[in-house]
Amino acid sequence: MVVVVVAFAQEIVVLLGVLLTPKKTPLTGIPYYSLFLIASVLAATQSYRLYVRLIEKRPVSELATNGAWREGGTGALFGIALIAATLAILGLLGVYTITGFANATDGYMTVFASLTNDISGAFVEEILLRAIVFRIAEEALGTWWALLISAILFTALHLVDNQGSVLSALMIGLESTLLLCGAWMLTRRLWLAVGIHAGWDFAQGGIFGVGPVVPDQAHEQLQAQGLVHGQLTGAPILTGGAAGVEASIVAFVIVMAAAIFLLLRARQHGRFIARPWRTVNSTPLDNTNPS
Repeated sequence: MVVVVVAFAQEIVVLLGVLLTPKKTPLTGIPYYSLFLIASVLAATQSYRLYVRLIEKRPVSELATNGAWREGGTGALFGIALIAATLAILGLLGVYTITGFANATDGYMTVFASLTNDISGAFVEEILLRAIVFRIAEEALGTWWALLISAILFTALHLVDNQGSVLSALMIGLESTLLLCGAWMLTRRLWLAVGIHAGWDFAQGGIFGVGPVVPDQAHEQLQAQGLVHGQLTGAPILTGGAAGVEASIVAFVIVMAAAIFLLLRARQHGRFIARPWRTVNSTPLDNTNPS
C-alpha cells in the first residue's frame, strides 16, 4: 500500500509541475513538464523497489536490467506495428488521411515531448497496473480473476478520464488489459509491457497525429500534430471518436488478436497461475524469460 500512495502522490506533484511552470525553458526550449515526468519515473521505480525489498523481502526481478533494452525495444516496435496496422486499414477504408507533415523544428519538439510523456506515463502506469495490481491479485486469486480485476479497474479509470463513451472505455479497458497483462505474464518482467504501451501511445500522437482529444489547456503542449499530420473522419465506431483511434473497432480487433497471441504464448510457457482454492500446489511464478 505504501508504494501505491507514493506513486499517486508523485503523480500529483507532476501534474502541479505541469500547471505551475512555463512550457519551455528559456535556453533549450525543452518543456519543464518533461523534467517532472522523468522525476515521476524515478520516484515510482525507487518506491516500488523499496516496497519489494522491505515488505516482500525478495529481489526485484521484474525490474532487472539484463535484457531490458531488448524486451523494451521489441515491445515498442510491436506497439508501433499495431497502431500502424490499424491506420493502414482505416486508410484503405478512407477513414484516416494524411494532411501534411511536421517541419524540422516542430518535428523535433513533437518527438521529444511525445517520447518523454509516453515512456514515463507507460512506465508509471505499468508499475501500478501490472507490477502491483495485477501481480498481487494474480498471486492471491489466480490469473483469470486478476485479469478481470485489472480490466474493471482500467475501464473505470477511462470512464473518469476519457472524453469518449462508455463503450469506448470498455473497449480500451479490455484490449489494453489483456494485451499488457499478456506481455507481463509472458516475461514476468515489466519491460515488454512498457515497450508496447509506450510504442502504441507514441505512434498515436508523436508519429501519426491521431492521439485522443485532451481538452485541458495545461496539456496543450502534448497535442502536437505528430510527425505526420493525420485526420480521422467517419463514424465513431471506426474513428474511435473523442477517445482516439484505440477505441476504433479496427484497433479493438487487431489488439485483441495480439493479446490472445501473447496469452496463448504465456499459457504454453506455464505462466498461468491457478486459483489457490482450486489446487493445493498452485503454479509457481517463473521469472525466467521464455525461450
